[in-house]
Amino acid sequence: MTLQGTARCCACMLALGLGVTATPAVADQPISESMADCAGILRTMAGWVADPTNADRLLDVSDRWLEASIEQARTEGEYYPAFYAISMQDETITEWESRRVLASFSDDFSAWGAFCRDLAADHGLNIYPD
Repeated sequence: MTLQGTARCCACMLALGLGVTATPAVADQPISESMADCAGILRTMAGWVADPTNADRLLDVSDRWLEASIEQARTEGEYYPAFYAISMQDETITEWESRRVLASFSDDFSAWGAFCRDLAADHGLNIYPD
């Protein structure tokens, strides 16, 4: 499998919420920020896959996470919840883009996949496609 093919596989694993059991260190941040992190990672991964269908699928899941983040930020009392969530997503995109495509092989990437899956389940979110 090529590097790009492996990255595509890893990105799809994250989109489907598959990964290892480690958890990112996000205990001190609002839930809306964690949701925006999930959105940002998926949006970044979409730029790393060659197949437009897979990229669109990742973007769709990213959009669902961003919508959930905005709603959660509203619940948390953010005055401008959309601005807040998009800003948090953009910070995550910048961070993950700086790591490059090899980030999809990292333990951190796998941990985020598991974390995002669990976060969706814990909050009753139907984020991931069947």
